[in-house]
Amino acid sequence: MNSDIYKYLFFIIISSLFSSNIYSQTSWYKTLNNGQGELLIKYYNSENFISDRTGEIKGIEYEIILLFQEFIENEKKVNLDIKFEKSNSFKELYDTVKTGLSGTIGACSFSITEKRKSEVAFSPKYMPDIEVMVTTDDLPIFKDTLEFAKYADKITFISVKNTTYDGDIKRLKSIYTDLKIDYENEASPIVSRILNETNAASFTELPNYFLKLKEGKRINRQNLFKVEREGYGFIYPKNTDWEEPLEDFFNHPYYRNQINEIIKSHLGDDVNDLLITYDKSEDEEILLLTKEKEIQEKEISKAKLLAKNKSLLAEKVSAENEIIEQQRRNLIIGSIFILLIALLAVYAFIMQKKSKKIIAKKNKETSEQKKLLEIRHKEITDSIEYAKLIQSAVLKSEEYESKHLPEHFVLFKPKDVVSGDFHWMVETQDYLYFAAADCTGHGVPGAFMSMLSISFLNEIISVKNNIEPAQILEEMRSKIIICLNQDDTRESNKDGLDISLIRLNKQNNIKIPFTELSNISAVCHGTGYSLTLEDKTISADIFINGNHINANIDGIKYTADFVLDQNQIELMYQATTHRYELKNKHYVSEVENDDASLAAPLNGT
Repeated sequence: MNSDIYKYLFFIIISSLFSSNIYSQTSWYKTLNNGQGELLIKYYNSENFISDRTGEIKGIEYEIILLFQEFIENEKKVNLDIKFEKSNSFKELYDTVKTGLSGTIGACSFSITEKRKSEVAFSPKYMPDIEVMVTTDDLPIFKDTLEFAKYADKITFISVKNTTYDGDIKRLKSIYTDLKIDYENEASPIVSRILNETNAASFTELPNYFLKLKEGKRINRQNLFKVEREGYGFIYPKNTDWEEPLEDFFNHPYYRNQINEIIKSHLGDDVNDLLITYDKSEDEEILLLTKEKEIQEKEISKAKLLAKNKSLLAEKVSAENEIIEQQRRNLIIGSIFILLIALLAVYAFIMQKKSKKIIAKKNKETSEQKKLLEIRHKEITDSIEYAKLIQSAVLKSEEYESKHLPEHFVLFKPKDVVSGDFHWMVETQDYLYFAAADCTGHGVPGAFMSMLSISFLNEIISVKNNIEPAQILEEMRSKIIICLNQDDTRESNKDGLDISLIRLNKQNNIKIPFTELSNISAVCHGTGYSLTLEDKTISADIFINGNHINANIDGIKYTADFVLDQNQIELMYQATTHRYELKNKHYVSEVENDDASLAAPLNGT
């Protein structure tokens, strides 16, 4: 009996000591009551977030943890010791925290996902989480998934097991089974391999992509397969009681602002502001393209500055050489009185040698300047060609337009590499909208305006998919005025566009509301009030700037003014036949009808 009592007491004492020891190391409430405690940070290298690759721990998450320590000491009046411990792999880190004690926190740029939230607890997000596909420079910017499929069997994806990268890549492989996957132990080498290999691809955080771009690295961002998640956060066990001070820390206004300053110090103000704007923007792709162009322009400015510094350095060296040479001359002149004849011969020899040196130097400078000009020309040309690829990507494909209008053609011949004119089409449940437009300016300025206009058209249709064409143009006009800060007092800003827009009803009764800000020509014959489409006779109404016109329509042609501008076409009206002709040796179109009232609405520019 006494033996059982002793065993029981021994068990109680040992259990109490063990529980007290663990609790004192891991419990927030015990730490708070004692006024001191210890927190274990498990981490695995993640570039820019937390890494010891340089020999000491650095990164955004490392500094946030130190800021949390400051918060505990200042706001909670508790002395907190932080211990960092590196894991051997991403999976080991995750599993350790998942099954760990209360005072354990995991740091490795963890993406907040629903699956992970069922296994571990997350801190509030401290930064948006956007992953983009990056590829080697030898692969094109894929216009769509069909083009990507053509290259799928040639591409090797670089991944890290058990990461969100790995999940994204495996989802692609379930569709494109020919994809190959090569694994790294951590994410740091991925971008380096993308820069140095061929036919390689992976996913990376959007900030990492822009940091590499700012370093002048040649890396392609694909518009396809972009992944947006809830955000980045720290992980800790579900049974932890440290959630309360962590929530207080991340929601504290002062420390929230300090976290943003930490992110800025690592990513730069521009990338940090981009992430904040991206999180609120509806035009994410235009935002990314604008930032990419801005970085490219900064790189060009940096190259110009380096060239200028090099030129100044060369001038400095030349001036110093001139001073040295002058000193030599003075020495020679001073010695002339002693050895006049001999020094004259020496002097002639020196001057001849100097002339040859100057000629050689000038020839070298001329050669270097020529090479520099060739490099600058290629950089600018490559940048504009890249812009052409981006503009082509937002225009509807021939396959898409042929699907909805089988018997049609598009004549699109930009005056420059990129165009200020564009054609556009979109389908809603009941209607098909299509348009041709001419933006102010040619080349790059016009292309910017066309990208902005396409974005506004898509936005308006996505919000109001049965909207009248006139309402579309009214809303679009308002958006352009707001976007370009146009008003009556700013005479220098006259940017805009001319556009012809048609809405086609896809049901049996086809109505074509047509709103015109520019030029249209319609081929009309005979009398009557019907439109023939797919061997069916269907009633049709045409609205031109609020006017109604009824006619048998054999076909519709409408153009932007580049056809007129580039070919010197004249609009001719035959009063006797009520006939309009666009005359040029390469192009003739005509409009005829018994009703001369057609003349005013059809008058183009």
